[in-house]
Amino acid sequence: MINLEKCKEEFLRYVRVFEEEYEDEEEYIKIERKKLHSIRVMERCEEIAKALNLNEEQTELACLIGLLHDIGRFEQYTRNVAYLNEMLLDHAKLGVDILFKKGLIRKFIEDEKYDKIIELAIVNHNKYKIPEGLNKEELLFSKIIRDADKLDILYEGAEIFWNSKTEKENVENSKISVKIGQLFKVERPIKKVRK
Repeated sequence: MINLEKCKEEFLRYVRVFEEEYEDEEEYIKIERKKLHSIRVMERCEEIAKALNLNEEQTELACLIGLLHDIGRFEQYTRNVAYLNEMLLDHAKLGVDILFKKGLIRKFIEDEKYDKIIELAIVNHNKYKIPEGLNKEELLFSKIIRDADKLDILYEGAEIFWNSKTEKENVENSKISVKIGQLFKVERPIKKVRK
């Protein structure tokens, strides 16, 4: 089984390093936005997995992939001071490199049995088309994260960005379900905004 509580703590610890890098409120908020997106995608993965009647272990795996799918975004932002220009740096590939080449994945899950599924799902989540040749399980988790990510992107566009005028308002309006907020011990999306 996957210890999701430990995974969440490790994820927040990892992101905190990037949050602390930025004194500028606008830069800090951009990191927060990606953190909140990852949390919401994890929630969408859980909903999709349950709708597909996956077992508890498969549901936990889907949640872990959702949590980690954009882990490369934080490093991407630090390198480019932007999330744009995927032609220069593929955040999915960068995330896989950080997780597997640098060994960060072992902070989230000790067992290696899911490594290939996690790697393939993350590296393919932002691709126009999932490549052929994946086995049934690899394809399933690649589709779950792709769909959960796109659902949240649509949510951000429709519910957050169209209803707000500033990046700060966008992040403050980013809703986390009560259930996920409790898991992360989050009362509001942003506890503290730097000045």
